[in-house]
Amino acid sequence: MSAQHINQYAHTTHEHHDYDAAQSYEREQGSCDWRMLPVALVVWGVNLIVYQLWNAWQEAPSGDGYEPHMATSGISLGDSRTMMLLIVALASLLLGIAVGIALRCRRKRQVAGILTVCCIAAMISAAATIADTTIQWHDAAMALARDGPQYVSAIVHVTSPTVSASKRDADCQVDGVIRTIFDGTVERSANGAVRVFLQSPHCTTSIATGSYQVSGELATAEYGSKPLWLIADDRGALREVAPPRITAHAVAMMQQAMFAVCADLSDQARILVPGLTVGVLGQDIVLQGTAAASSEPSTIMDSLDINATYAEQLEDSFRRSGIMHLMAVSGGHFMILAGFIRRMCARMLTHRWITALAMIAGNCALAAIVFPSDSVLRALSMGCLSAICLGLGRRSQTVSGLCWTVIVMLILTPSMARSYGFALSCAAVLGIALIASPVQHMIAILLPDTVAEATAMTIAAQVFTLPIQVLMEPELPILSIPANVLVAPFVGFATIAGLMALAVSWLSPDIGYALAWIAGCGTRVMERCAIWLGGKQYATVPWAGDLPGVLLILLVEGVIAAGVMLCVRALARRSTPDADSPSPGARKFPFRPRERFALWLSDTKRMLEEASE
Repeated sequence: MSAQHINQYAHTTHEHHDYDAAQSYEREQGSCDWRMLPVALVVWGVNLIVYQLWNAWQEAPSGDGYEPHMATSGISLGDSRTMMLLIVALASLLLGIAVGIALRCRRKRQVAGILTVCCIAAMISAAATIADTTIQWHDAAMALARDGPQYVSAIVHVTSPTVSASKRDADCQVDGVIRTIFDGTVERSANGAVRVFLQSPHCTTSIATGSYQVSGELATAEYGSKPLWLIADDRGALREVAPPRITAHAVAMMQQAMFAVCADLSDQARILVPGLTVGVLGQDIVLQGTAAASSEPSTIMDSLDINATYAEQLEDSFRRSGIMHLMAVSGGHFMILAGFIRRMCARMLTHRWITALAMIAGNCALAAIVFPSDSVLRALSMGCLSAICLGLGRRSQTVSGLCWTVIVMLILTPSMARSYGFALSCAAVLGIALIASPVQHMIAILLPDTVAEATAMTIAAQVFTLPIQVLMEPELPILSIPANVLVAPFVGFATIAGLMALAVSWLSPDIGYALAWIAGCGTRVMERCAIWLGGKQYATVPWAGDLPGVLLILLVEGVIAAGVMLCVRALARRSTPDADSPSPGARKFPFRPRERFALWLSDTKRMLEEASE
């Protein structure tokens, strides 16, 4: 080959290398794919805006007096405004497509694509929210409840276990969906979500995920996540219409067996072990069937002489110290289970698809045996996405998986956009995924790696969830970071022991009691930390509520973040190359207390050894 050919080949190869490098630069890095983050935020924001506009239209006065714009039948002003909103959403879509076409060039291609997808997602989210609110408005149960409290007989499909009632004149409650409703005149089909309040004779009856006929007063909810309340009375017994599934019976049996085992533990363990394991505090548990000590006391607090004042004080201490999230099932439970399954499958050298299917099955089983909540559904969805990525041979991406979970769940179930539990869960995961690693690198200068990791995760989650917490309650838990760091070493083994107790208590109560006792040892530390830190007068700081409080906390967090970044840059300048040093490339001694202390300790040890010789 001649020298000319060699030069031409080298020049062509160099050009192809530069082109490939430019193309790879324009592509999104797979390990930090944030492209769906603005889409998820748009879906969530449009959902909330449409819902608020809908409420404003329905509550606005019409004519001479107050009258809802939308009737239960026919076409009215509410329908026309709905159509106008759909037209505006469609116009936004067309505008987004036009902007995408205008910006579609080589450097702005990604931005144009994201803008187009955001417009499409906004239209879909608006349409889904309108459809959901319209269906809920026209529901037969909602129409009866809007006319005022009425005595009805309804067939309710129960979707949650029985817990202690949040209403004073009831003993226990269950959540469900009204399938059929009879108001004394006409029997109609319905599909409204309802919270049923029961009296003590029915609380100890084994109520699983089945259909039951309930008679009582139907009314709109005064608070809570369900739009309807059905307050059952004693005129008729609770009658089973459709038996629950076998799996529901098995889950109820496992839960009740564990609750009966926890009855022999200390007071703090009776309250905290069920909360850490299945997501419901001990004072809210209702013993049913053979697990109930008698038919009169309906809750574990009543039957086992748990002091109501102590239970309320302990719950308040957990809230004030900022560790109340430990008493809710979250992604930590699913991560523990998924890690265990992966290690077992790796030891047996199974194919990755078998491992993925085992992880999905394990996640579904865990979601079935714990108490249902929005955070559990979010964790289940992300766990299944992570397992699918494993089966495809790809690394799971937390931010991308969270965004897709939010988009799909809010489109399928728009009401979840107004759930504080779902919002807190998503915000915590997003904060940990985005800033936990940088924060850990910064504070690792001062703290050991293990403590730095726990502190960084707490700070990251706290920064993103504080605005939502201010909306829920206008106060700041300033001791939440040290509280979470102190209990972090005990959360893992206590959760594992609690889940093992849940799995074996129905088979061997003695082994289940031993495992629950181990979990109680971990919750003992949590109790001590909560009472110690949560009992301080300065554990929480009053804060502005509603939107002003949210804006204020965002401003404070922004100022603190800017100050931290300036300090980090100032410290980084101290480790730049030292021009005065005779050695080329020498750097200034960095300001790292851990390294300085280690050097001082090693020098002192060496000096003592030399002196002894």
